[in-house]
Amino acid sequence: LEQQILQANPLMEALGNAKTLRNNNSSRFGKLITVRFDASGVIVGGAIIDYLLEKSRVVFQNEGERNYHVFYQLAAAVKEHADLKKATSLEDANQYHFMNQSSVISIDGMSDEKEFETVDRSMTTLGYNADDKNATWEIVAALLHLSNTVFGAQADASGEEGSKVDNPETIDVGAKMLGLEPAALTKCLTSRNIGSRSVILVSYKPSEASMTRDTMAKAVYGALFKWTITKINK
Repeated sequence: LEQQILQANPLMEALGNAKTLRNNNSSRFGKLITVRFDASGVIVGGAIIDYLLEKSRVVFQNEGERNYHVFYQLAAAVKEHADLKKATSLEDANQYHFMNQSSVISIDGMSDEKEFETVDRSMTTLGYNADDKNATWEIVAALLHLSNTVFGAQADASGEEGSKVDNPETIDVGAKMLGLEPAALTKCLTSRNIGSRSVILVSYKPSEASMTRDTMAKAVYGALFKWTITKINK
């Protein structure tokens, strides 16, 4: 139990910490950790409450900063693990929009591949099985693939400006990893329903579709983080 409490930290840091201009390992969320002891001073339990994850960092970083560590750790790990490469279809970190807005990819004195191994061992200590691990990596990879989705202009049925996906392969890969149908995901990213009884489908402009993709990525990452905290507590 003591080891599980200690090993929760590398996993939380991977998903919740990032390089900023002032700190190479800055916590971008708040947390309250409680530890319970019995009368003799032996640890008998613990819990973590998280607050205010900076989800905006998932889709945008200032120059000189990085996205959350887990993205770079996974991108580094696929170079050494063929099975992980096959499962995630990831390339170099600088190939993805959510990671290449800043020129900083690596951190001096830090090996993202070794950090990945540490996080993987933490998951094992915390009771993750192979499916739990794979689900985490696939969700992270899916967001990277979807970040490269390019939306072009296309007139809708009423002649108004709408949008279409110019590179559907990113949707195909990302949707598969999220357990979604590509066509359904494309529809949600390029249009919205208006009305409750009589529903009208209204197309997004390309800029609106890009914003919708980013909003979805923040929501999915936030849900993954919450799920991770819940699993650690369990």
